[in-house]
Amino acid sequence: MGFRFRRSVRLIPGVRLNFSTRGASISLGARGATLNFSGRGARATFGVPGTGFSWSQSLNSDSATPSRSSRDSSRSTTPINTLEQLESTLNNPNSSVVYRGSGRRLSDQQLEAAKRRFLDKKRRELASNQLASEESKQRDIINAWRNTSDLPTTDEYQTACSIRTFEFDEPIPEHYDETTEQRELFSQIKSHLLRTETPPASYLMIKLTTPLITAFAVYGTGTILTEDLTFLVIAAIVSAIGMGWLINYRLSAKWLANIDLLSKKDFEDVWPKKKFELDASHSNALAEYERRRFEAEKNWVDEENKRSAWAKRLVDGDVEALEDAVADTMTDLDFPFEATCDVAIEEDRLVCLHLDLPEIEDVIPETRGQVLKDGRVRQVKRTVLEKNRDYAHLVTGLALFIANETLVVSPTLQTLRIAAYTQRKKRGSQQQTDTYVYDITLSRNQIESIDFATVEPASFIAATATAFEQKSNLEFKALRRPSWTLDFENDVDE
Repeated sequence: MGFRFRRSVRLIPGVRLNFSTRGASISLGARGATLNFSGRGARATFGVPGTGFSWSQSLNSDSATPSRSSRDSSRSTTPINTLEQLESTLNNPNSSVVYRGSGRRLSDQQLEAAKRRFLDKKRRELASNQLASEESKQRDIINAWRNTSDLPTTDEYQTACSIRTFEFDEPIPEHYDETTEQRELFSQIKSHLLRTETPPASYLMIKLTTPLITAFAVYGTGTILTEDLTFLVIAAIVSAIGMGWLINYRLSAKWLANIDLLSKKDFEDVWPKKKFELDASHSNALAEYERRRFEAEKNWVDEENKRSAWAKRLVDGDVEALEDAVADTMTDLDFPFEATCDVAIEEDRLVCLHLDLPEIEDVIPETRGQVLKDGRVRQVKRTVLEKNRDYAHLVTGLALFIANETLVVSPTLQTLRIAAYTQRKKRGSQQQTDTYVYDITLSRNQIESIDFATVEPASFIAATATAFEQKSNLEFKALRRPSWTLDFENDVDE
């Protein structure tokens, strides 16, 4: 039990001075009704003498002593959400780490636990970002077919058959600026004369003697002259120096003027030859420019005639040209996986495409990453439904993409038939066999109606396919090889 101290001194009737370990206070009033004034404020107490009952009330509008919660709320606090913020706070001598609710400081063990939690959180975030990047790349693969070309309009097809205007992107050689060339030539001539022409002997003599006279005036006067003659001699020397510099200036100006006259004379002799050289150089540059332009225009016209003739064959529906153009289109397609397509075009311009799809194992991962609580990544197997759904999305989208790119070739192509197969393992064996998964027929109108940014290809094909069926787990059901594909050279097992 703690010790307490209290003493009360009566000053006058009704006024008492109180002393305690908490300080001094003054009480006014008699038993049953008193007012107490202390450093903590004023308090009124009312009671019934002899009963032990009393009632006390603080008379302060605000408590003089703030509570712990009010003290805590007055502090500047910042939530700590990262490991970096925690370490920065620990390294700041004016800051401390406390629990948000109670304001109690963390012990060393609790700080270490907090560091571990933040470190795990940071690892989880890094791992999640890495997995998100990998998933994004995978989504890019199964959506690679969405980046399609726009089908040309009738006017655009006709424009493609026209000879385009030749444009030569090389600028015409500019004519030289005569004023600039004259100024540069004159400057070169004058600089040469200044380096090679010898000044007059009198000019050289004054140039040499003037510094000597100056040195004599500065250093010799005080040693060889008497005090009486100093002023006169100094005045004479200063006059001599001034005359020397004046003569030097006049001779220099005269010599430079002579250099200008010689420069002008030499310029008048040299400029006609220089101008002839500049004119000849410009003429040669123009001639070379015209030669290159003529060659480029000739090659352009030859290539344009070939291109225009080829475009007209495609627009007119020449079967051989169409087959070559579609085959070239299939060859130029670039995907992040391996797929091949054979092309045949019938006389009625029905396009037949025989498509070898990538295997599901080559484009759909068997596992996906899962972030654990401590930030480590665990590989978990994808479900069969998930893998089949992504694979169906990819290969049906590929059919729509190839159909679109084929129709770009010519407006006469109106119908396409696409049969696609992939390699699967035979049941109970490791041997792979070619299995057909869809045989579809698509028209130009159907392809034109597709919004490739949002279309769900499997659903679209399911509604229009000649032969297309999926199991409950979205795996393609094996189809019998379409008879029309037998005309292709590929030897595909049924």
